[in-house]
Amino acid sequence: SVKPQAQYQNTDLPVPVQGDQRWTKKFLPTVLLWMGSLENDLVWTIVDANLLKQIQVVFNVVYLELSIQLAQNGVVFSLTVQRLSEWRSNFGSTAIAIIINFLTSDKECDPQVLAGLLSKNF
Repeated sequence: SVKPQAQYQNTDLPVPVQGDQRWTKKFLPTVLLWMGSLENDLVWTIVDANLLKQIQVVFNVVYLELSIQLAQNGVVFSLTVQRLSEWRSNFGSTAIAIIINFLTSDKECDPQVLAGLLSKNF
C-alpha cells in the first residue's frame, strides 16, 4: 500500500530487498556516490522525475535478478530520497562545526569581539 513518503521504513521494502544487506551496503552508497558526482547546483535541485530514473538504473544493477518498476510515491524512491535528504543536511551541520572550530581556534581572539564583528552590518 502507498503511504505518505515520510512514513516508509526499511521494513516496508519488498521482501527480496530485505533479504540481504545490499540495500545498505551497495544500493544506498551507490546512489550517494552518484549524487555526489553531480554539479553542485543539481545536488540541491534535481527534479524527482530525473532522480527516479537514476535510482531505477542503480536499483536494476544492484538487484539484477528483480524486475521491479519503481514509482515516485513508492517505498524505494521514498526511502532513497529520505536518505539523500539526511546526507545533504549533514553538509550544513559539518560546515557550521568547521567554521565554529576555525573561529574559536585562535586563543587570542575574544569570542564576544568576534561575534560583534561578524554581526556588524548583518
